[in-house]
Amino acid sequence: MTPIRGTGCSWGTRSILYELTVIMENIGWKPGFNSKINIWTARWVGGERPEPKDDWLNLSNGYLANLQVRNLFQTDGKWNKVFIEGLFTEEWATRILAIPHCEVRREDKVFWPLTTTGSYTVKSGYGLIFTDYMDKAGTDKDNCRLSERGRLFCRKVLWKLHIPQMWKLLLWKIITNVLPTGNEIIKRKIDADPFCGMCRGDQRIMETPEHLFRDCGLSGRIWAGSILGIRVEGAGGIPISNWICDWIHYLRKKEEGMNQVIHFVATLWGLWTMRNKIKFQDQAVNSHVITNMVYNVIGEKVDILCNSMNLRQNRSDLRCEEEGSLQREVFDICNGHPVCVVGKPSGCTIVRVKVDASWNQTFEAAFGWIAYDDTGQELGRRQIRTRA
Repeated sequence: MTPIRGTGCSWGTRSILYELTVIMENIGWKPGFNSKINIWTARWVGGERPEPKDDWLNLSNGYLANLQVRNLFQTDGKWNKVFIEGLFTEEWATRILAIPHCEVRREDKVFWPLTTTGSYTVKSGYGLIFTDYMDKAGTDKDNCRLSERGRLFCRKVLWKLHIPQMWKLLLWKIITNVLPTGNEIIKRKIDADPFCGMCRGDQRIMETPEHLFRDCGLSGRIWAGSILGIRVEGAGGIPISNWICDWIHYLRKKEEGMNQVIHFVATLWGLWTMRNKIKFQDQAVNSHVITNMVYNVIGEKVDILCNSMNLRQNRSDLRCEEEGSLQREVFDICNGHPVCVVGKPSGCTIVRVKVDASWNQTFEAAFGWIAYDDTGQELGRRQIRTRA
């Protein structure tokens, strides 16, 4: 399967074809007896391409350039040692001869050499594509969208944050510089207004991630008025990806770090939501109205997430308290008789409890239970509302 890119492909199609090409070039092969794998281009020796004994060997002769693995076998299915040692370096010839010869006429088998199981995973594919991209981009800042620092942040910090997935995706797009802001729209020759919609009057400033999320006057006032009290003056020369990474690293080290990280990312989300309402819903550019709108967007999630974090930190204690309360209630329903859930020791009453629970998007939850004795008679029921 060879990916072919036609004329006029969309950016999404180009990206998919590029990624598919990189993956296809790195597929490993386990050769069979009648293998048609090219010995120079395929990764058939432990997932790697073997090196020729001389640089000119695979190019000087059409026959040698098109050699297949099956040409390295003798008629009895064993490796042709003399021929292999004449083609490959000593190290590669040793590795090839160590491969068990095919006594059974099996077909060529594909495997993925970047995992221990031989099966493809999205994580290994992403790492491969990113490495290939960085190798081709080199140190060219115009071509390289994601720095090594940004890659490490995404791998070690971003995807482990306890925030909504849509916030993680926004952070990832900002850090990798793929957010559809005005400067990216111009690069793709899309007919749309590339200027900042939050700047007042006749100001026509190009909308970049740095300007939208930090350098715009309105954005600066929102950061300064937040509970974090961040002053953005003097940060104009710092790339937005580095600025975000630095702040998240700093906030995570503080005592209330995760709650403050939630407020920080929520402010970014509020600014992006505000920008979209101005661009696509003709929201009036009024400093007071927009500021309130951002705070309302932030407030929809922050309190819920902070409460969820506090609940998660004390989950074991809460679970013990709730289980103790539940046991006391069942004990009372059974008129003071000892309650046994597993087994049936002497003097215990068997109680069967049916439990059901549900929760909504605001982390409000409710669960209820009904207790029955061993004859099926209802002993009591209870419904409890809590935070998920």
